[in-house]
Amino acid sequence: MLNLNLNLNFVLKIIIPVSAVAVISRTFPQFSFFYYLLPLLFLFIIFAGYKYVLKDKALTILLLLLFTFGLWSAVTSLWSDYPLVTLSRSGYFIFISFGAVLAGYLWQQLNFTPLSFLLAANIIVVALSLFSLITNIPADSWTGGNAKGFMGFAGHQNTLASAILFTIPAVYYKIFPSPEGNLAYRQAGKRGGYLVLLLLNLLFLILTYSRATILALVIGAVVFLLLSKKSNVLIYSSAVALLILCLIWFTPYLKEKANELVKKDFPEFYSSRQWLWEPSYNAALSGGLTGLGYGISNPEIIVEGTGSHYDNGRYIREKGNSFLALIEEAGIVGLVLFLLPLAYLLKKHSAKPSSIFWASLTALLLHSQFEAWMVGVGSIQLPFFFFYIGSMTNAVILSKAKNLTNDN
Repeated sequence: MLNLNLNLNFVLKIIIPVSAVAVISRTFPQFSFFYYLLPLLFLFIIFAGYKYVLKDKALTILLLLLFTFGLWSAVTSLWSDYPLVTLSRSGYFIFISFGAVLAGYLWQQLNFTPLSFLLAANIIVVALSLFSLITNIPADSWTGGNAKGFMGFAGHQNTLASAILFTIPAVYYKIFPSPEGNLAYRQAGKRGGYLVLLLLNLLFLILTYSRATILALVIGAVVFLLLSKKSNVLIYSSAVALLILCLIWFTPYLKEKANELVKKDFPEFYSSRQWLWEPSYNAALSGGLTGLGYGISNPEIIVEGTGSHYDNGRYIREKGNSFLALIEEAGIVGLVLFLLPLAYLLKKHSAKPSSIFWASLTALLLHSQFEAWMVGVGSIQLPFFFFYIGSMTNAVILSKAKNLTNDN
C-alpha cells in the first residue's frame, strides 16, 4: 500500500502541472489539440482524490456546492430551447470543476509550494510569446485579433492577456511568498530567475494592450500587498505611480497620447464594454430568476461586429460580463449558487486570510466583469478559477503552510 501511494504521488506530481498546461494550450490555436488530453488527466485526478472527499469536510462541502450549481444548470434544460446543449454543458461543468478543484487540493496535499503547479503553464506562455516577438512568427502576431496589441501565437490579444493573468500568481509567490507560505525562495539567486520571468510576463501583458486584464492584475497586486502587510512596497509603488500620473497629466503631449491609449480608438474608455454590457443587461432581465437555460443566449438580442455567431442555428452572443451572463443563462438562482463556494471559502478563511489566493480571486472576479468566462465551460479561465479554489480549500494552507519546505 505504501508503494502504491508513493507511485500515485509521483504520477500526480506530473499529471497536475500537465493538466494546467493542457488548459492553457487553448490559448494558442496551433497547439490547442493538447487540450483534448484534459479529460483523461482530470479523470485520473478525480480517481486519485476521491478518497479525500469524505475525509475532509471542507472539500466535501465545496464539491457539494459545485454539484448543486451543476444540478441546477441541468434543471434549466427543462425550459431551454436547446436542452441537449444545456445538459451537456452542465455535465461538463461538474466534471471540469471537480477535476480542477481536486488538482489544486491534491497539490497542496503533496506539500508543494502553493500554486507552483501553474509555473510550467506560465513559462510556456512566456516562451511562445518571446519566440513570436523575436521572430515575428506568426506574421499576424500584431495584426490579428483586434489588431490593437501583441497576440503572438494566441487567438486574440485578450486571450493571451488572460493566460498571463491566470498563471502569473505562481511567479509572484516565488518572489514575494505569503507570510503563511514557504519562505525558502527568498534566496537571491532563485528569486533573480523568477524576477526575470515576472518582468517578461508584465512586458507581454502590456504589449497585449488588454486594459481589463492590466487593471485586474494591478488590483490583485494591491490586495496581495495589503493582506500580506507589505505596506512599504505599496507606499513606494503608489508614490511612483502618482509621480508618473502627474508627469503625464501636466505634459500636454503625454496627456494626449495617454488619452488615446486609454480610449483605444473608441469615443470613451468604456465604449467597447458598454457595447457588450447593454445587450447583456437586457438579456439578463429576460433570464430573470431561473434563466433561459445554461449555455443559451437570448436569440432576440443581437450584437453585430463582435464574436457573436450562429452555430447550427443556435445564436451564441459574446456577453462581456460573467455575472450578467450567468443570470441570462441560469438566472439569479444560478448566480447565487455559483458564488456560494466563494462565500464558503470567505467564511472558512476569515480568521487568517491567504494573501496570494484572495488576491488572485479578486483579480479573477474583476476580470470576469469584462469577460463572460464564468459560463464558458470550454474556456481557459474557468478551470484556472477552480484550480485556485481547490488549492485554497485544502486545510494544509491554514494548519501546515508554515511548515512547507518542498517544491517542484
